[in-house]
Amino acid sequence: MCSTISFGIDADASGWVAVRAERRWGRVVSETVGAVDADATAGGADFAGIGAAMSRVSPVRRAVTAAAPAAETIVRRMVAPKMGPARARKVLVSLLDVQLPFRIEDCAVVLSEWRRVGDGTEALAAVIRREALDRRLAELAAMGVAPTALDVEAIAAWDSACREFGEPAPGEMRMVVHATLERWVCAVGGDTGLEGAVTVREPPAEAHDADAWNRADLMFRTATAGRCVERECWIWMGRPAERVALWSQTMAERRGLGLAGRVLISREPETALARTLALRAVEGKLRQTNLLTQDELPADVRRARDRVAVLAAGGLIAASVMLLGVEARRISTLAQRERDWAAQLERRAREVGGLGRVQRGLEVRMARESVERQLAALAPLDRLFQPPQTASLAGLLRLAGPAQIHLEVVELSDRAVRLEGSAPDRDAARRPEEFLRMLGYEAKTEAGPARPDGRTPFVVEGTRR
Repeated sequence: MCSTISFGIDADASGWVAVRAERRWGRVVSETVGAVDADATAGGADFAGIGAAMSRVSPVRRAVTAAAPAAETIVRRMVAPKMGPARARKVLVSLLDVQLPFRIEDCAVVLSEWRRVGDGTEALAAVIRREALDRRLAELAAMGVAPTALDVEAIAAWDSACREFGEPAPGEMRMVVHATLERWVCAVGGDTGLEGAVTVREPPAEAHDADAWNRADLMFRTATAGRCVERECWIWMGRPAERVALWSQTMAERRGLGLAGRVLISREPETALARTLALRAVEGKLRQTNLLTQDELPADVRRARDRVAVLAAGGLIAASVMLLGVEARRISTLAQRERDWAAQLERRAREVGGLGRVQRGLEVRMARESVERQLAALAPLDRLFQPPQTASLAGLLRLAGPAQIHLEVVELSDRAVRLEGSAPDRDAARRPEEFLRMLGYEAKTEAGPARPDGRTPFVVEGTRR
């Protein structure tokens, strides 16, 4: 899901906060548009105001994002060994089905952050039961909110921490806690990314609530059990801000972090999650983590997108018709040009070949054959204007005398030549061939073995085109 305007809503029984994000000239800006704490009495009216603000934005351009119920969502990193991404997409759902205490068919599943690990494929899986999803939608509807997307709270909280504080350092275990009076959600991971999440359903209301702190501490220790890390990094966000500061300080003291870790609080802890929910919708990061299907979108959004789809289809059809018209005209023009070239070729073939009729497709062949017949008929006349062969014969005789070449047979014409004779040696026998090549003949000499008198017999044959 990617819109130009989005609203991120972080809401539960302890209050809510809403942030609006918008893409402007290539930049994304955000602003808080409303917030209500647990003691407020005008929450319904404020929500109605946010609904009015959202109604002024086209349903096609906007996204309304809320977090799924963290206590009902399972987040874990899955690995499909010895297979690529295409096959892993089919296998990981089956692997999840085996590990869940309920049927996978009754759940909404999203798989994100695909990457190769060795010879296998790894992905971050988030699973929630459909009935829990429906309860969350009913809660939001009672507040006057109809979301177009439900993001995974742990993934959004982890994303918020990375946006503000960067990726975890090597060897560091990061605990990102989104805390409210109703529940704490802790996203756990390291320098390889988010690995899982735990939820504290009854967080400590006060610093001296020992039982609640023990339960929360036990949940955190269970989530980090078996991990060998160099240090811990705790990042807190949530509402109200003064409680977040108190909770983070108390947890650091109870765990005895000291120099072995660090505790950070988001710059605007009350709006951090809602802001990230809105930004993720505008930036398109919700394509892989949205738990809602198209059928679960609000009715006005479905109708608006259906209208856009119809208009887009109509525009595509109109463009296709226009393109077909242009293409038909182009084809007609090419066909006419082809006919003109064919007529010109036929006319030239008749002129060159002196033909009365030319068959289509054989113009060049018929013209060539006609010209060859005409040249053959004119050959005797052409020979009248050729230089006499006596000059060539005289040249051969002048060559033969000084070289002591005896010519016994001389057959000489404008097309062929044949010489038979003898020479003092093989080098001298090839001299007539060199002379004939100068006259344009393709000549070749065959010299035999020397005779008893020491002379070398030879035969020279050649042709000229």
